Amino acid sequence: MKRRTLAALAALALSAACLPALAQTPPKTLKVVAHADLKILDPTFTTAYISRNFGYMVYDTLFAQDGDRQAAAADGREVHVVERR
Repeated sequence: MKRRTLAALAALALSAACLPALAQTPPKTLKVVAHADLKILDPTFTTAYISRNFGYMVYDTLFAQDGDRQAAAADGREVHVVERR
């Protein structure tokens, strides 16, 4: 009798652990409402927070640094950086 109770409790605990995965909704589009109009697109030219936020949302997701501190694209494409002198 105790084995059946233990097996039933184990099955109940296992099924309860799977419930959060079933309750998740599919991903949706994130809509952002800015606090001001975006007048200048270059975040290095102005100190406005709206330009900084735009820079993070656009440029930070496109380019990053890999483990060797070299420029890398977020989607896996190869990036060539040319220094101008």
